[in-house]
Amino acid sequence: MSAVFNAIALHNPYPAEQFDTPAWNQMVLKALFVGSPLHQIWGLDQRSNPELARMLSDYAHERWAAKRPVTPELWRPIGPFLNDQTVADLERVFSEPDAIQQTAAALACAQSALPQAQALLAQHPHLHTEIRSGQMTWAHFSQKFLAKSF
Repeated sequence: MSAVFNAIALHNPYPAEQFDTPAWNQMVLKALFVGSPLHQIWGLDQRSNPELARMLSDYAHERWAAKRPVTPELWRPIGPFLNDQTVADLERVFSEPDAIQQTAAALACAQSALPQAQALLAQHPHLHTEIRSGQMTWAHFSQKFLAKSF
């Protein structure tokens, strides 16, 4: 069934253009659940919303509670909607030794005007410089770390 799901969710403008917000949010969450790459979802950045950010944060907490990893792409739709809880989540991500996760956390911080997010990003000057100079974007991140064909 994941092949059918991917045919609908990935590289397809229809969901972004036609799904209402609850259906869209469920599709993105399902993509994470089945391991589909979020960067291949058409309109992901444009359709991200606060409720989706909350759902994805909850999903991350469930994964962590089960001692399971969280895909770094999860932070992409959360970045524009950071709040105190999700900044604390990103602090947790930065505390892990995984450079890919840290890069995703930095990109999420860079998407937010929240002072706490900007302060957290400033604690990682190498990543901050890469992002500020345009050397690292979500598109670069996807190409460099997530190049997977579906």
